Amino acid sequence: TYNGIYDLPFGRGKHFGRNVSGALDNVIGGWQLATIGTWFSGTWMGVNTGLVQTGSPRIPANKRPTLTLNIQGSTALYREWFAGNYNYANAKAVSGTLVAPAVRQAGPNCSGAFIGQLAVMLSDGSCYNAPFSGIYNTDPRANIIGPGGWNDDFSLYKHFKIGERLDMRFAGDFFNFFNHPVDNPPNTSNGLQDLRSQAAAFPSRQIQLSLRLQF
Repeated sequence: TYNGIYDLPFGRGKHFGRNVSGALDNVIGGWQLATIGTWFSGTWMGVNTGLVQTGSPRIPANKRPTLTLNIQGSTALYREWFAGNYNYANAKAVSGTLVAPAVRQAGPNCSGAFIGQLAVMLSDGSCYNAPFSGIYNTDPRANIIGPGGWNDDFSLYKHFKIGERLDMRFAGDFFNFFNHPVDNPPNTSNGLQDLRSQAAAFPSRQIQLSLRLQF
């Protein structure tokens, strides 16, 4: 996080317009520009603990594809952030190369429902419910980093003296000045990042104008 304030160099005694009239100085002089910004990296996350990881789900940042998919009756554009648990055969309008899921859901198998076990198909076609502890995987927990982001807010303001006792302050506040989207993190089960929305803490650009009279 950073912040700063800058006196704009316009008006009497400034670099530009140092000899302007008093009336013009009231218009162009005395302006200040302030900013506060935030830059942050993503947070570390792991595959949902309700899933059994049977391979590395990580996808390099420059190889994450986008796709259109219908999930629970809603079709949207997604980015495959990591190889999670979803039916990638149903993906449409794919840009890039999809990565097959590297997780298997802990649920029904050939012998019925089970908890804390993974169905392993043997060479003779039979099924063996192996305990999770019997599945070796070198991937550490929370080894996937979510999306980072940045945001800049600016304020432009000026004080107007009215006689000896009154002071009027005009301010223009620009929240998310560059209108830069900040992505939400992906779903930790299916690995998909919903590109329809952005983080609630950083909505799209908003402009606020205000006048304050002090006496």
